[in-house]
Amino acid sequence: MLIPHDKISEIAQANDIIDVISGYIQVKKRGKSYLALCPFHQDKNPSLHISQQKQVYHCFSCKAGGNVFSFIENYEHVTFIDAVKKLAEKAGIALVFDSNSPDTSSEKSRLYEINKSAAIYFRNNIQGSEKQ
Repeated sequence: MLIPHDKISEIAQANDIIDVISGYIQVKKRGKSYLALCPFHQDKNPSLHISQQKQVYHCFSCKAGGNVFSFIENYEHVTFIDAVKKLAEKAGIALVFDSNSPDTSSEKSRLYEINKSAAIYFRNNIQGSEKQ
C-alpha cells in the first residue's frame, strides 16, 4: 500500500500545522512562531516551537520535531500510513493506494519484502545451477 508522493504533499498542504497541533494541545502565538507545552515530555515552560511558515515543530527540551505527519505519529502512536489517512480524512482528500507497490509502512512489511526478494534470487540461482 503505497501513497504517491504528490498525494502526500497535497495532504500536507491542506493541513496547516497550527490547526493540527492546536487540535491536541493549547498553542499561543509569540512573534512569528507559536509556542506550546510539549506533549512528548513533562514540560512546565513552553518549549515546543511551531513555525507556521515552515510547517514544522521543534521542542528545544526533548528535541522532538517534524511536520504534521510526525506530530500525529508521535502523539497518537500510529504509523505514518495511519497519520496520512487521518489527515487526508480531515482535509476531505480521497486516498488512492498503488496496489502494485508493496506495503513498506512497517518494519515487519519491509523485512517480509526483503526476504521475498532474497528467496526469489536464491531460487533463480539454484535453478540456474541445476541446468548446468
